[in-house]
Amino acid sequence: MVTASTRATLEDFLRAEAEAAEDAELALIDGEIVDLRSGKKARGPRQSRVVARLCYLLWTWLEHRPELVGGVDASETRCRLSRAPERVVNLDCGVWIGEKFIVPPNDPPLYDSPPRLAVEVLLPSDKYGDLTRKLQYLLDAKVPVVWYIDPDCETVRIYSPDAPPVMYNSRQTIPEDPALPGLTLAVADIFPSKTTRKSA
Repeated sequence: MVTASTRATLEDFLRAEAEAAEDAELALIDGEIVDLRSGKKARGPRQSRVVARLCYLLWTWLEHRPELVGGVDASETRCRLSRAPERVVNLDCGVWIGEKFIVPPNDPPLYDSPPRLAVEVLLPSDKYGDLTRKLQYLLDAKVPVVWYIDPDCETVRIYSPDAPPVMYNSRQTIPEDPALPGLTLAVADIFPSKTTRKSA
């Protein structure tokens, strides 16, 4: 059992995650297991659809860039942001570039590196303080690009370590970032407000 006088290990964190309630989002921060979104609601169909569409768009981009190899993962994907201090968080979606990321990791079951792109899809129950705390961990780890997607407002707010945040709405296109070569994305394509297939 982890007490206040001991530092939690990755094994402690994985065990706590397996036993946690559905409304918890655990992270391992500086040797302590913390709940980044205490009392949050489970992701609903709208948020899940956004994650699914975004993964499709990112995989399509990655597969059309032969000079890039890696992976796109979602559904509370664990990643280690740093070892000293030890920081492990979950992401709604992430892009990892490099040959070692072609096959998803299994032992331990996390990406042992910060992503090239980290994405969080916001819930109506999300609190500003919880969001900024996780964002700071991502920026401290020098994640090049962080997207916070708001399905209700149909916006994408983009953060990077050395630039002010920029927000794009559903009438705009996210421009290419040097960390994500060739990726431009119409914000409207992320959201399920319009059908993508004609009715029969």
